[in-house]
Amino acid sequence: MNALVHWLRGIRSSNLVFLISAPVIIWLIATSRNYGPALKAVLGVEENAGILLGLFVICAVVWIVGGIATWRILRTLRPDEDALDIKMDRRSSAIWFALQAVIAAVIAVLPQMDIYLVSVVVNELDPRSSGHVLVVDGAFVLDEAFQTYM
Repeated sequence: MNALVHWLRGIRSSNLVFLISAPVIIWLIATSRNYGPALKAVLGVEENAGILLGLFVICAVVWIVGGIATWRILRTLRPDEDALDIKMDRRSSAIWFALQAVIAAVIAVLPQMDIYLVSVVVNELDPRSSGHVLVVDGAFVLDEAFQTYM
């Protein structure tokens, strides 16, 4: 209890007011018929948001696994390492890289990956300077020829 009181004392008063009023604001937005679509429009929530989030998390796992593998292999370059530690780190690195390759191969064949790649490309390109991004019904989409080529 003392830790909670100490933490509350360290918060600025304006943040404390927002913290206390946040549940009411969230409840009002969640229960109102008009605020849901408006909030989606303001935040720019795309169609298939769940699929996009899931694929982003899986891609992040691939990058993290690759980072761990790289960290393990870089540990073998230190001059003060034993031969046994170097051997263990290299074996561990090979396992992490193999795991990364397996996860990457699995997500490469997922049919939802096309949705994710289109979303990434559309959000990366500037619609004013690129001929590949079109505005259809207020949403950015890729040109069909470019999407087929991709």
